Amino acid sequence: MVWRVCPAVRADAPLCVLRRLSSLLLAMILLFLLVPVAGAAGETWSYNATEKTLTCIVDGETITLKEVTADGTNLTIGQNHMDLGDSDITTLDLSGSISSNDGTSYTITAIGGSAFDGCTSFTSVILPESLKSIGDNAFVNCTGLTSITLPDSVTTIERRAFYGCTILTSIDLPIGLTTLGDRAFMGCTRLESSTCPTV
Repeated sequence: MVWRVCPAVRADAPLCVLRRLSSLLLAMILLFLLVPVAGAAGETWSYNATEKTLTCIVDGETITLKEVTADGTNLTIGQNHMDLGDSDITTLDLSGSISSNDGTSYTITAIGGSAFDGCTSFTSVILPESLKSIGDNAFVNCTGLTSITLPDSVTTIERRAFYGCTILTSIDLPIGLTTLGDRAFMGCTRLESSTCPTV
């Protein structure tokens, strides 16, 4: 881009400056629309180490995950038995940023055993790229679950992890998967397709 300085002595100098500013503003708007903003995906979560909770506000409604434990800055989500009742929230998005009141950033590395056992409110779950393992019975009997995004960072899916997810229709197993537990997808009666990584 070539920048010319508008001579102050010209009668149309204010118009020239206005044109330059509007061109600059248009370029900035296009830049923000075309370049993804880091951390813009997913919801923003707050971690409370004392209460062992993760909290997020989605469309004015609060989601609180309980029994969340930290090992350094790595989090494991424990048993929740969530029931959002008449809530309109159908997607559990764990892919966003997580921080505590003191500004420490955290990542979810494990979904623990029975973490979302029987949670029927969610139709889809988005897991973070930092996730490494999904525990025993983690999503057992999540009968509303139709889709879940498993990131390639997942190396372990324990036994019965998705047992009884009766309307789950497809699953893409992650490239990094090294352990698939017994009956991980048993009872997923509508599972029509699964994609396995090539070795």
